[in-house]
Amino acid sequence: MAALAKKIETERWEQSAALVRAVHGEQAQVALPSGALFMAQRATSCLVAPEDGDRVLVAWSGDEAYVTAVLERTEGATLKLVMRANTDLVVNGALSIASRAFSLSSSRALFDVEHVDAVFGKVEAVIERVFQRVKRSYRFVEETDHVRAGCIDVAAENTMSLHAENTMVTADGLVKVDAEQIQLG
Repeated sequence: MAALAKKIETERWEQSAALVRAVHGEQAQVALPSGALFMAQRATSCLVAPEDGDRVLVAWSGDEAYVTAVLERTEGATLKLVMRANTDLVVNGALSIASRAFSLSSSRALFDVEHVDAVFGKVEAVIERVFQRVKRSYRFVEETDHVRAGCIDVAAENTMSLHAENTMVTADGLVKVDAEQIQLG
């Protein structure tokens, strides 16, 4: 620890605004106002990934150099936040995200939420498989509910009730009603 403290004490860091000339992975080639060119690593605290043409703040000491901040980017260009490691976002209050469009892409997502309120204008989903285990489920469809399936299997442990003003059961082949007791009428 003393050696690290001594190293920090003796290091002399300089900083300046610079222009990004090229980006190679985590390294950016930067040009100082003096014209000097060198490679700088993106600092861990610099979440915006530098791009060609960005005006950045660079800190250097000896052969170490870091882009510590992206100061300016061309109007309308996309900002990309990049974290090099697993990241936890901790908010002690409420977190709000407002956007014209929102996209989430992940190979795996885990949501552990106590309560969800959602209001959607329209939902379209293409899903390979859905598995749900719920204690109670309520669904209210104001107009029409359509189900098209290759096969439907409904099983109730106790009572199953179907009620409508008019009920039709049709089949192209067999209709089978099997029970200990059948009441019609």
